[in-house]
Amino acid sequence: MKPVQLILIVAFAALFVTSAQKATAQTQHKALTLTTENFDQTIKKGVVLVDFWATWCRPCVMQGPIIEELADSLAGKVKVGKVDTDKNKDLQNRFGIQYIPTTIIFVDGVAVSKVSGMQTKEQLLERLKPYMKK
Repeated sequence: MKPVQLILIVAFAALFVTSAQKATAQTQHKALTLTTENFDQTIKKGVVLVDFWATWCRPCVMQGPIIEELADSLAGKVKVGKVDTDKNKDLQNRFGIQYIPTTIIFVDGVAVSKVSGMQTKEQLLERLKPYMKK
């Protein structure tokens, strides 16, 4: 194989990988950033998983990727949002959040399940299962 052919093959492969990465990034869904301004409107309809967290909380940071993964895998079935308790003290007080991370599942605006402490993806899915449409 000539060096020019090898360079072309490598360049084509790099283009292909970059295109695939862009396509994957475009289809990923992120957890919604919830604040006092958008909270009530967001939880009003459907099933919503809300993660109450803070940047300084080690278990919260560890649970973060799980929440993001659920936001992506449950897109169209369950809304997934995050509330930074340091920036939204009123929501923290409103829902009696004493420990973080705390996750609350809302169905049509009503809190139906609240758990404090880090949870695995499987635990969160098991809690969501009764409220998701088949």
